[in-house]
Amino acid sequence: MSSTSRDGGVNYLGFNNGIWTSGTRQQDKVHWLWLAQEPFVYTKWDTLFGEPNNGTGNEECLQVINNGTTTDWNDIACNRLFYPLCEKQSAAWLSIFFHCILGVKNIGINNAIWISGNRRQDKVHWVWLTQEALVYTSWDLVFHEPNNATGDEECVSIISNNGTVTTWNDIACNRLFYPLCEKQICCSGCNCGCS
Repeated sequence: MSSTSRDGGVNYLGFNNGIWTSGTRQQDKVHWLWLAQEPFVYTKWDTLFGEPNNGTGNEECLQVINNGTTTDWNDIACNRLFYPLCEKQSAAWLSIFFHCILGVKNIGINNAIWISGNRRQDKVHWVWLTQEALVYTSWDLVFHEPNNATGDEECVSIISNNGTVTTWNDIACNRLFYPLCEKQICCSGCNCGCS
């Protein structure tokens, strides 16, 4: 969402409450940056409410809000729960990204990333965001995951163990990690629904 052309597509997402972007000012509490550490060039703050207004005193993340006919930006506390807005990347970028994830050179803040696995609905059955059951798992066996160690561990993150192995961990859903996004890949001659 670094330009008006990218912002236009957000109007058609059909969300009601708001969605996360990678925009944040957590680094120095002043300058807004994207996940790639690039400063904002384009902005679309909600002027009706004087955004960014840091209304609660800890609003350091960027949320896109739906105002009925338009979308605007809002600064909000980073511990709120919203779906993330993900940007499609080129195949070259994805190759580099997955190399970094699988090689665990830099997995993200606090050495973990979110995947959509959770058991929030019934506190028992692990499902993806799509409500499909987890078939493949890669739980950390050393720490007997999923172990619900803090009593509220209902979401799944991928963790890095000293930069050599990636495994799954059940963890409280309000922790701050970057999300891992999925992209459908099509091959020529396949009928996989891609356009």
